[in-house]
Amino acid sequence: MTIRSLKKEQSMTMLVLLLLFFLGGCKSTVSSGDAFVGVDFINRTGVALRDVKLAVLEGSTAHVSCTHVDTAAQCGTGFPAHSYHGEQLRLSYYQGTDLKSHVFNIKVPEEGAQFYRVQIRVTALAPDVSVLKQ
Repeated sequence: MTIRSLKKEQSMTMLVLLLLFFLGGCKSTVSSGDAFVGVDFINRTGVALRDVKLAVLEGSTAHVSCTHVDTAAQCGTGFPAHSYHGEQLRLSYYQGTDLKSHVFNIKVPEEGAQFYRVQIRVTALAPDVSVLKQ
């Protein structure tokens, strides 16, 4: 066996091990319930927003974010389906130098066991949240 073929075999072995590691660590996050597959932040404040973040309030580090959302613009992000069971969420963002924060729950339609995309219209007073079936 030559050094070149040995290196190629080692590279293939490492690739297979990495693939098994990532696949072994994966699990379905969708249970018998509703699941979100994306979030859209829509800026209706009249001022550009920075560091817009939606996070699960307790018991998780799960969050989605957008660095900058211009006035009258939006930023969207998708992700693998994550089950939602009525946990409280925190929306936080900067308007200029002011940090704004809102805590809320999302009311999911009663159709059950569906995939949804969440739209959050950030307004001057409070976020306006709607849920769209995917």
